[in-house]
Amino acid sequence: MKRSAITLITASMLVANAAQANEKFVAFAVNHAHERGFHGCDAAIEDAFEFAGGDDLRVTSDWFKSMDGSLRITGTYGKKNDAVLVDAVLTKSGGKCYAYHTTIIGYSKSCNATLAELEAFEYVAESPDYIWTENAGGVDMLLTPVGDGCNATFRRSAVY
Repeated sequence: MKRSAITLITASMLVANAAQANEKFVAFAVNHAHERGFHGCDAAIEDAFEFAGGDDLRVTSDWFKSMDGSLRITGTYGKKNDAVLVDAVLTKSGGKCYAYHTTIIGYSKSCNATLAELEAFEYVAESPDYIWTENAGGVDMLLTPVGDGCNATFRRSAVY
């Protein structure tokens, strides 16, 4: 598959407080989209990266010039043994921005222990290697064991 535009940008920030790092990284992610010529979904990008922080922040995007109404933006942030991956697909249509967010977080505890700690999520079903859960706000969480730990994949969509 040929990608018409893939860019990797690194934003290493040395700031005293996490709130400043968060604001700077959110602005960095929005500016990254603007540099690709993608405008009109700033609120969706801000929402996708609202909790970003840490020592090493990175973002990349896929953008097909022939599909100027869509952008996929992926970012990682955090620190060693506490990192987060966010992947957002943004599509503009009819004056609105449609966003599909996927966030992956690794936990050092088992999936059952992780689920017990994340009280907002309720068990739905199991399939091979996955525990399906959901919360009242419409967020799905899929848990899968990784060694002694667990990866949690959060999925949600929103219209802005």
